[in-house]
Amino acid sequence: MSSLVPFFGIVEDMPFIYGLRDPRDWTIRYIGRAAIPQNRYNIHLRHGAPKIKRWVSELRSCSLSPDLVVIEECPFGQQYRMREHYWIQVYQRDGKLLNTMPALSPEEIIYLHLSPFGR
Repeated sequence: MSSLVPFFGIVEDMPFIYGLRDPRDWTIRYIGRAAIPQNRYNIHLRHGAPKIKRWVSELRSCSLSPDLVVIEECPFGQQYRMREHYWIQVYQRDGKLLNTMPALSPEEIIYLHLSPFGR
């Protein structure tokens, strides 16, 4: 599994797979992808989906906010969607993830399951 590193700045304009982590128990609650994770993080805090808004509100009531962690940098073109899918599968195992699987094309699903890259 990837080591999680807090993200404090902009690196390059490449897709990153990032997580929103609960600072109370360090569980990853959301997986996403973005060229600039910090910008996407700010959007989540202001205009997140209902499940994320409820969770952020709960954290704010404790004077906390989610941690932004970069899980993977994806310099592989369109394969970032499959990597996001992979990390969602990994973190869904603990049952605390707030998001659902992104839709993949049949070709991407085959690649994800047959390629060592997708495992």
